[in-house]
Amino acid sequence: MRLCTSGDIEASPLSRASKIATAARHGPESSSTYPTRRSLLPYPPVFEIVIAIGIIVALLASAMIPPMSLLWLSVGVGTLGAGLGLPAGFVYHAKLWRALRAEGHATGDMWLRPHHLHVKLSDQRRSAVVVWFAVGAVGFGLTMLGAAGVLTAVVRLAAH
Repeated sequence: MRLCTSGDIEASPLSRASKIATAARHGPESSSTYPTRRSLLPYPPVFEIVIAIGIIVALLASAMIPPMSLLWLSVGVGTLGAGLGLPAGFVYHAKLWRALRAEGHATGDMWLRPHHLHVKLSDQRRSAVVVWFAVGAVGFGLTMLGAAGVLTAVVRLAAH
């Protein structure tokens, strides 16, 4: 079977499905045309389980903690997240912009999806940028967790 090139039309949809099934069974090395889900993940699959457990724990905690305590705890978590995430986001974008400019890459798409530009950087510059990306992501996550907690507390207070 020959691989399609630009302008070619694939012989049949069945052959494409066969390639995908083969890649899924035998891993990405068996078919370079269609990567498997595992080869596309930037993190180990266990990470999804950790997130699911975290959501369940947060839901149980929000049901057990008294509403007023949940409100103040959530305000604190959200404030901590914003205090961490906003400065980290600023530093991240500044470092990414500088790294892209230093390597001669365009910075025009930075405002849409800056994380897609990480692959254009050398390993040394990328590692310095990704640290701030991760810190900003943790800050954003804490801010969203705090906001969800505040919303939950307000709804529980209004129900009483």
